[in-house]
Amino acid sequence: MKLIISLLIVTTFFSCNSLKNLEASPECPEGYECKTEVMKNKSISIVEDSIGEKYLKFEDNNEYHTIKYSYSYKGRPEISDDSYSEEIFFQIPVEREELQVEDNSLKDIKLTVAKHCFCPDAGYEVLSQGKFEMLKDNNQYYISLEFNANKDTKLSSIKTKVSL
Repeated sequence: MKLIISLLIVTTFFSCNSLKNLEASPECPEGYECKTEVMKNKSISIVEDSIGEKYLKFEDNNEYHTIKYSYSYKGRPEISDDSYSEEIFFQIPVEREELQVEDNSLKDIKLTVAKHCFCPDAGYEVLSQGKFEMLKDNNQYYISLEFNANKDTKLSSIKTKVSL
């Protein structure tokens, strides 16, 4: 039992240290723009409209910060409807210094992907498959996320850090 506990502590320590090596500006493919922002003291409400489509509403809440990761292709201005973007949203309890959740527990952070394009599967999807890790240190969030979406998304993982 002591061996198992020791291995868990060591694994957590190395996992958190590797998160601290992340860049403030995430790697982004050529022609795309990637950025991460913190919406301080905001929580996420997932709302469904009258035709069953989901969207997000952000509410003032001192217990959470919401993180938004954007991945955008501006397209060619001479071609109509040539833009494409994906956004990842999740909320983090303000007081948490580290957080690890996966699969169905992703609902606790309201992990959601939004796909914006002139395409049939545009819209929002609440994610329930993947792994999320966060470490907070000196007013920085270090974030690692891997996920599977039902929508055909270009993103399937994020590794970044963002300042509060």
